[in-house]
Amino acid sequence: MPNKNKNKRSRGPKKDLINRLDKSFDEHLERAKAEVEATVPAPVAGAASDVDTSPPSTATSAIFAAMAVGPCVGLYASPKFGVTLADKGVLLIVVAVLSVVVLIQAYEANVESSRRSEIQKKRSTRELQTYAIFFVNLVFLLLFLTVGFLILPAFGGIIPTEANYFLTVAGNAVFVYLWQKGLILKGLA
Repeated sequence: MPNKNKNKRSRGPKKDLINRLDKSFDEHLERAKAEVEATVPAPVAGAASDVDTSPPSTATSAIFAAMAVGPCVGLYASPKFGVTLADKGVLLIVVAVLSVVVLIQAYEANVESSRRSEIQKKRSTRELQTYAIFFVNLVFLLLFLTVGFLILPAFGGIIPTEANYFLTVAGNAVFVYLWQKGLILKGLA
């Protein structure tokens, strides 16, 4: 019989220990939950909680626009075209900066038009911006290659290299921007 009492006694302290551990775990869990709730910003009224509505980063857009325009400028500054930084550096830089600014505006126009689309409403701003950068750069570079190496050379050299550069870099950037704003080719934007 003493064994039964001993077993009952041993169950008591074990049960107390388990209850104390459960209580300690619950307290720790509540503290962790309170810390997480304190660090997470409150949802914006009227906005879906899973959609990022912050404005796209202009620095990121500028980097990607410069990455699209840079090779085009480098190509025209090569010996093949005869446009050097020493002779036409101002033209190269002004057109490059203008094209970067216009491409940034085209990215923003693409993001805004995507936000209005029913299909894209649940996408975050980062996803929309990533798609805009990819799409606008792809169209810009395809137009650059088509206009710069197929269409304008077909005129047999009557267009000066500087005008060719301006039309293929800045002209295509403006074309893409106008397209994304819906001012031209409305059905394809």
